[in-house]
Amino acid sequence: MLRRVLIYFKGAEDVDHLLSFGKLLKGTYGMELAGIHLKPAIIPTIIDGELAIGTEVSEIIEEERLESEALSKKIKEKFVEKFGEVEFYSEEGGVDKLLEKLKYFDLLILDKKDMIDSEFKEILKKHNKPILLIPKLEEYRFEGVLFANDMDLKSNKSFFRFMNIFEKFEEYEILTVNIDPDLELKKYTDKVVGSFTYTSSRGEIPDEILKALKSRDLLVMGNLKHSLIYEKITKKTGITLIEKAEKPIFIA
Repeated sequence: MLRRVLIYFKGAEDVDHLLSFGKLLKGTYGMELAGIHLKPAIIPTIIDGELAIGTEVSEIIEEERLESEALSKKIKEKFVEKFGEVEFYSEEGGVDKLLEKLKYFDLLILDKKDMIDSEFKEILKKHNKPILLIPKLEEYRFEGVLFANDMDLKSNKSFFRFMNIFEKFEEYEILTVNIDPDLELKKYTDKVVGSFTYTSSRGEIPDEILKALKSRDLLVMGNLKHSLIYEKITKKTGITLIEKAEKPIFIA
């Protein structure tokens, strides 16, 4: 089972609900948690091809640096208050820095946005380990999972990796929309401990999945790396689910 989990805090608004979910992971699975906050690189202003080093520019740069340092300190204090003396990284950089650090962890947890911004898009395209997207909820539970099975290799890969990590889940609903249930997968799950319900529905794919998700605690879906831009343009299922789902989402 995976043990090391990296929680990415982008801003102050991410802290409380990500810590609550981290507490659930630690309490249920005994996972080792670490946190990271990335401070933006402070780049001096260039005016007419020359470096602007005047007093006013220097003051602005210093103010931004101090604000970022203060935010990192505040996040770390909350992290340590909930989990004790654990690893916390406060580093300057962007997504590449985050993914470099992720090489030494098994799972990345981050805030689930209602809209996909450029940073989030880059993480989805480049992530090298499974990720869990966590929305703001009053309570997080680990009782029932919905697997949106589109019969694609990437979705099955996500499902098997999820089962390997979170073996204490006992109730799975495997949903196919506008296609017949995956009988080959059923041959596999018949040999696995746990309750597997196979559901097939007809209709608009995102709507059917979101409707089924209301009675579950978490959604497992396939990887979007290679089709992210296309899906954003056409508003296909994956992007719509990320933007509209009100439950955590696992992607591997």
